[in-house]
Amino acid sequence: MIKTASQQKMKQINARSVFQLIQTYKQIPRVQLAKLTKLSRTTISMIVEEMMEKGLVVERSIMESTNVGRPAIKLEVNDSLMCIIGVELSHHGVSGTVLNLKNEPVLTVREDFRGTNQDEDVLGGIIRIVRQLIEATEQQFKKLLAICVSAPAILDRDKKSIIYSTLFKLENTDLHSQLKREFDVPIYIENETLLSALAEREHNPNKSSPFIYVSINEGLGVSVIIDDWTLEGANKSLLEIGHMSLDINGELCACGNRGCFELSVSILGLVRLVKTHLPDYKDSLIHGLVLDNSDRIDETVILEAAKASDPLALFVVEQMGANLGKGLVNLIHIFNPATIVIGGRLSVLGDELLVQVRNQVSSRALKSFSQQCEIVLSATRGNVSSTGASIYALNKVLDTLIQ
Repeated sequence: MIKTASQQKMKQINARSVFQLIQTYKQIPRVQLAKLTKLSRTTISMIVEEMMEKGLVVERSIMESTNVGRPAIKLEVNDSLMCIIGVELSHHGVSGTVLNLKNEPVLTVREDFRGTNQDEDVLGGIIRIVRQLIEATEQQFKKLLAICVSAPAILDRDKKSIIYSTLFKLENTDLHSQLKREFDVPIYIENETLLSALAEREHNPNKSSPFIYVSINEGLGVSVIIDDWTLEGANKSLLEIGHMSLDINGELCACGNRGCFELSVSILGLVRLVKTHLPDYKDSLIHGLVLDNSDRIDETVILEAAKASDPLALFVVEQMGANLGKGLVNLIHIFNPATIVIGGRLSVLGDELLVQVRNQVSSRALKSFSQQCEIVLSATRGNVSSTGASIYALNKVLDTLIQ
């Protein structure tokens, strides 16, 4: 019995690898798949035939320019039959994207939050957007494979309920059951940081492990990927690096700890820092940019002011980068990563932020660790976690389709 389960799992892992290679190479022959995966041609043929039977991949006859005679048969992902819907929850509202099996976005719809009851806004917004997307693409795709929701929240062990979300002030909200009543397809709910990490790693040329993605929005989240496995705790939650203390005598955090990483490195931390020092900078451009309304301060305002060399904006970016760098030194010493990607809303502060981060890492981290670690800004823009949702859901679906 154990042997059968092990064989099945191995087949699923092999199928994922084969499908991902077909996605990456666009068009690829079976013989090259065998070389890249080190699987036998017989095994490759069995996996491919099953995928073709399920409508996941198709054959294309390609006339090679260097060869004379019969055209080569190559495989490519079937992007016209099935799709996945990725849904993102953010501080603005809900957005949904239909993606084909090549992880290419086909259509995106957004809806801003309209009321004060965010529990109803979140669920209602998801349902309305998914219905709209299904209706708009039902002529293009014959089948919706799955829906995956990206949530900036702590999820329960089974990834069905939001245990707590600071952003939405939601507690113990069972999204899965409510969505399952509306849509008769597999429903997946996953943390926003993890899904964004999957998308970033997909687009990053360096696939070496460990790979760390730092998502900086209202809070700070971290996802660590080792080989093709995402590091999770005993309760299946991600690491709460945002609540690692940078200052044990610092400000009290809502989590009960003091001096948490995300108190000094987050959009909320950015706004708090600007508000603290704004009275001391009477000539700062920020006064005019927000029309003397401090509630309008955000990362886009700081970026605009920094581009004009505003002293307060430059000071704030320097502080954010220095604090972020100090926190990343701890991650480098714990995980010895090959790559750290800085994403989320704060990453728009760009190269000046990155310079400060690298300065801190260079001066504080062990050289044998830091010199092997590439620290970069997010390469993707737009609905990053929707792409990650598609990758995540498709892997889950492949496991059920490939038996």
